[in-house]
Amino acid sequence: MKVNTEANIKGRVVDSKTQHPLSHASVLVLGTVITTTTDADGHFMLRNLPVGKVIVEVRSAGYRAYKQEVTTQKNNTHELNV
Repeated sequence: MKVNTEANIKGRVVDSKTQHPLSHASVLVLGTVITTTTDADGHFMLRNLPVGKVIVEVRSAGYRAYKQEVTTQKNNTHELNV
């Protein structure tokens, strides 16, 4: 059973070719209501996530959706750069 704790994911979303940050990209955890958007520098933070395996999806206009499985741990912040 997954329990909400202080498991977090932070990171940055950039264009893979230019390395420019993608602002206002949607970052969400599939199967939950947990979502956020990137700031002007492409940074994001997802807080109070279930512990265990989650799938993070990133969406931005003009780009293909990106999905990655991440294993979160209690009282830990995982870093995910896309």
